[in-house]
This record gives sequence, C-alpha cells and structure tokens, in this order.
Amino acid sequence: MPHNLLQSLEFIDGEWEAEVSFPVLGENTLLVLEANELDGPSENQKEKLNWLYENIQTLITDIESAVFQYYQDQFEGYHQKLGKQASQLMPTLNAAKDVWNQVFEPGIYIAPDEDNEIHLEYECSFDEENGLRVIIIDGKISKVCL
Repeated sequence: MPHNLLQSLEFIDGEWEAEVSFPVLGENTLLVLEANELDGPSENQKEKLNWLYENIQTLITDIESAVFQYYQDQFEGYHQKLGKQASQLMPTLNAAKDVWNQVFEPGIYIAPDEDNEIHLEYECSFDEENGLRVIIIDGKISKVCL
C-alpha cells in the first residue's frame, strides 16, 4: 500500500478522512477510518486497508456480482417507490457490469478494531439519500445493504 494513502488523512469530526486514488475504485475515492486514537489509524485499520489495496483487483468481480444481485432483488420495491422516474433512475439491466452506471462514487470505511469489517460505500441513482454499502468480513463479501 502506498504510504501516501495514510499521509493524506486529516482528522475531521472524530474520523480520519481523505480523498485518495485507489486501484479499481478510482481517483477520488473517499477513505474514512473511524478514529479511536488521535495519533492516526490503528495498526488493525492499516492492515485492513493494506489487505483491501492488495486484493481489490480480484475482489471487484465478486463485488460487482453482489451489487448486481442486490439491484435485481430490490428492483420491484424501488420501482414502486420511484414512480414515474423509475425507468430513468433504476433501469432494467442486462449485465452485471452495467450496474456501475447506477452505482458510483465509491468510498471506503474502516471501523475501529473491535470488528473485522471493511465497508465499501456507494452513491446510487435509485436511492440518493442512503446509497448502498458492501460489507466485507474476513476477506469475503458478507452482504450488500443500505
């Protein structure tokens, strides 16, 4: 993991934050590490971030599949909520790779040491208020949720 990921962190409202360039996720990925310590992220958080940095290339296929499955599972319910804008905000998708047109602006959230979770948080066209989150536990996708 490049050292500049940690160097760019700023302490803001109880969290270490920075916009970073992250493999696969892109140039302006928001990185948030919840702070337990004022002198920087914990070793556990650094290890989780390093693991994600080293594994995102292979994990992205599973992330894409999980997000696409979530999209398909939520499709009917969101279409009822979205009404007239449904076909624009949540169109029918034919391939998993098309989900990235509706799910965008990834962020990384790493909680304090007491859990082993990494969260990838995304904005999405069909739920601007909540977006969605991919929860990774012990190196595997646990779930996709609001």
